[in-house]
Amino acid sequence: MRGRKASDDAPLQDVLNNLALQFGFGRTREDDDLAEAWRDAAGELASLTTVAAVRKGLLEIVAADSVVMQELSFQKHTLLEKMKEKYPDAQWKDIRFSVGKIN
Repeated sequence: MRGRKASDDAPLQDVLNNLALQFGFGRTREDDDLAEAWRDAAGELASLTTVAAVRKGLLEIVAADSVVMQELSFQKHTLLEKMKEKYPDAQWKDIRFSVGKIN
């Protein structure tokens, strides 16, 4: 490697971790905090859901089935208020629910 010192190279593990996060294969501390806030807000329904995405104040939640999605819809206002309390940095505007595979 011409012109570069060995100390300039990032450790391989750091490079791999950054690539994994960039391509969505890893979880960050922020992801874990968000998932925990959702679990606290959703209570017993949380085990039947997963946080799918966060975009510009929109929280997207995937529910295991339509019954769970309907129950979440009934509680939407309360859930949004709880998320605003637990995770205020996100400046929540809305929650959207869909049915799909949960992890």
